[in-house]
Amino acid sequence: MSSEKHAYQRNIDNFHSRLLMEDHADIRSVLLRLLIEEENKHGERREQINLLKIKIEKGRILIEKQKSIVDRLLGEDGSLVNANRVLKNFIETQHALVQRLATLER
Repeated sequence: MSSEKHAYQRNIDNFHSRLLMEDHADIRSVLLRLLIEEENKHGERREQINLLKIKIEKGRILIEKQKSIVDRLLGEDGSLVNANRVLKNFIETQHALVQRLATLER
């Protein structure tokens, strides 16, 4: 992988990771915009689709794991709020990636 491709992938991974953990809606919106811009700037359409499919599958696994954590924490004080917040971020990010994939596949 060329150094330019490596930097591009690192940027995309960074935006995606931050999107998963960010709570503030305005910042999430900016991160999603930056993620899409970076993909459009450097990625081939087919490559973008393949990367999104991988991220969506990983996201599905994260959501299932986080749901298990939430279920396990039900009834415990405090930590359930954080677990639900993280789950909400995962689901919102997953939804955004699925929408992006649908747009690219048209």
